[in-house]
Amino acid sequence: MTKKRPVSPVRVSFAFAVLLAGALLASLLMPRIAAAAPVLDASATQLEWAATSPDGATVTLDGSLSQIDDPEGTVFTWWLNCTTDPCPGGTELVPNSADALTADVVLGIGEHPITLWALVDDTWYASSEIVVTVSDVAPVANAGADQTVPATGESTNVTLDGSASTGASTYSWALGGDVIGTEASITHAFPFGVHEVTLTVTSAGGQTSTDTVVITVNPVAVAGDDQTIDATSSAGAAVTLNGTGSVGTAWSWQVDEVEIATGITPEPIEFPIGVTEVTLVVTGAVDQTITDTVVVTVNPVADAGEDQTVESTNGTNAQVTLDGTGSIGDLESIVWTIGEDEIGTGAEPTVTLPIGTHEITLTISGPDELSATDTVSVTVEVSDDAPAATLTPVRAAVGATVAFEAVRFPAEADVVITFETEGLDPIHVQTVETDADGEVSGTFILGEVPVGPALVRFTSGDSMAVAAFEVAPRIRVAPAVVQPGGEATVTLTGFGAEETVNIRWRVGASWVMVGTITTDSQGTGTGNVTVPANAQAGLNSVRGDGPSASAQTNAVTVTAPNVTLNPTRTTVNVVVAYSVEGFPANAEVAITWRRPGGSTVAIGTFETTPNGTATGSFRVPATEGGPASRVTFASGDVGVTLPFEVAPRIKVIPAEVSAGQTVEVSLRGFGKGETVRIRWLIDGVWVQIATVTTSNTGSANLTVTVPADVDPGANKVRGDGLQFRAQTNAVTVIPPAD
Repeated sequence: MTKKRPVSPVRVSFAFAVLLAGALLASLLMPRIAAAAPVLDASATQLEWAATSPDGATVTLDGSLSQIDDPEGTVFTWWLNCTTDPCPGGTELVPNSADALTADVVLGIGEHPITLWALVDDTWYASSEIVVTVSDVAPVANAGADQTVPATGESTNVTLDGSASTGASTYSWALGGDVIGTEASITHAFPFGVHEVTLTVTSAGGQTSTDTVVITVNPVAVAGDDQTIDATSSAGAAVTLNGTGSVGTAWSWQVDEVEIATGITPEPIEFPIGVTEVTLVVTGAVDQTITDTVVVTVNPVADAGEDQTVESTNGTNAQVTLDGTGSIGDLESIVWTIGEDEIGTGAEPTVTLPIGTHEITLTISGPDELSATDTVSVTVEVSDDAPAATLTPVRAAVGATVAFEAVRFPAEADVVITFETEGLDPIHVQTVETDADGEVSGTFILGEVPVGPALVRFTSGDSMAVAAFEVAPRIRVAPAVVQPGGEATVTLTGFGAEETVNIRWRVGASWVMVGTITTDSQGTGTGNVTVPANAQAGLNSVRGDGPSASAQTNAVTVTAPNVTLNPTRTTVNVVVAYSVEGFPANAEVAITWRRPGGSTVAIGTFETTPNGTATGSFRVPATEGGPASRVTFASGDVGVTLPFEVAPRIKVIPAEVSAGQTVEVSLRGFGKGETVRIRWLIDGVWVQIATVTTSNTGSANLTVTVPADVDPGANKVRGDGLQFRAQTNAVTVIPPAD
């Protein structure tokens, strides 16, 4: 083929022709400058390509390494099998274009000689020839991993996946020479059995690859849940086997490889007592089976018979025949027990049981370490003709006297009396002798025994009587009369052995812990406690609370603190005597005076005797007058507050004065900041000689002049305030000394 030139016919008008002719004439008169020859380079093109479809591959032709002076004015084209101009036999791959320096073309599988061409100044230039090769990639088939699946019916859908194959253009799945699918992934229904499926993949160029996958569709065996039932006879029990959920063509139930039934749900089968393992064999294709097992357990049945009540004629025990004949299994294997103690064997043993109610267990054994149990309650009661004993009282603390009476024992026989507490050896109380009628009565002292329920047993040979008794704990407080803060001794009896008992004293609505006592092995203990300082006067309650027992006493009296004052009304600085009782023993007691205005004065302290008593005295402090003063005696939480009335007082110093003499007037016990008039009685008239204002404590001292006209002898002087008034007659007027 001759290479085409890029020429385009154009119609030119006459005017345009004239202009063109002029331009041509001008160009002939000017010197011509030739364009430089281009250097074409196609080597930037990738030479090796892999086919992506039956048509080959899309190849990018790249002439970007070419050197061209005027690339925008240059026309490019790509040719196959064309290295000369003209090039017969060549094929144009890309049409002439200014944008064809780089172009995409589709090339088939094989080698392709290609040349880049460019048109510059009506001259064609060519690059060196390059050879582009498009190769066909060999495929690799991957049919996936072998699969073993349980059947879901006569045929089972299985998904085949060849998507892991490489280089594949087409897929073909074949089973036994028949194509079953042409997609990369297919789903096919397979019957029971083993099936080999071949995957063939073909490349774009026609190359092929194969792989096989084995599909195994197994039958499904479901023998059902294990079953445990009780025997209905000595032969065992009928059991229904259920293979629902199994999938196959045949079902065989076998024990030790011996077929015992067929079908998914056969008729009930008799199984013996014991454990039997049954195997379900399900058939799928020829020589294809699968199994599952179910365990059938048939238990023996225990029947201990009806509950019984029998009478004891000796007051001790009775013979009882037990009945286990209703049990199913080996009746010779029956064992009768109370707790862990065996009392008999076989279906109908006769046993001796003491007075009381007994829970008896029957255990029957079977093969394969199977067993079954049942219980029967047997009560042995004392008959009306049996020996009997009574106690009075039936509940008491250690040290109490208990009266007893026993009847219907052998005549003139020794009767041993024992005290019994669970977990301890019997304690001998005493031995007595019955009279000719088989009766005896008396008393005994309850010794040191643990608190709680107990039995007092009367025994004479095979004759016995039992009386229930409860040991009550006891708490005692000594002395019986105590004082707040004093010491008391607490004694415990009848508590648990070696246990810690909390001692609590009731104060108001609360129980206050005052100490603990640990008992000895006999449940007794002694300890000292301090009486709460705020214990209320009168009868008080004291408790002992231990892990096993509690006791309370109300036989303790708390004396109330008491204070006596003498006098209860006087003036400042006068001595007042006091007497106290009912205070804590050997305790410090503080005396505090509270003035009517609210301020306080610490008078002093003293210590009580071991009996909580004391006597003493104090002086009335400087304070306002009136009945509003309070005197408090306090030791810890124990205290007594008493009212006290302070009388106002006026005193003239010295007691003997002369008319016109300067003297001192002392006021005490008046009101706080009170204005007081000082007046002297002269010839029956009260003459004011001064005024004064008292201090915060109602006191004042001032100097006055004795009136010149006072009468000789005893005189009266008054202090009159708005709240209080006082008078003194203890001033004597005498003639002045010469």
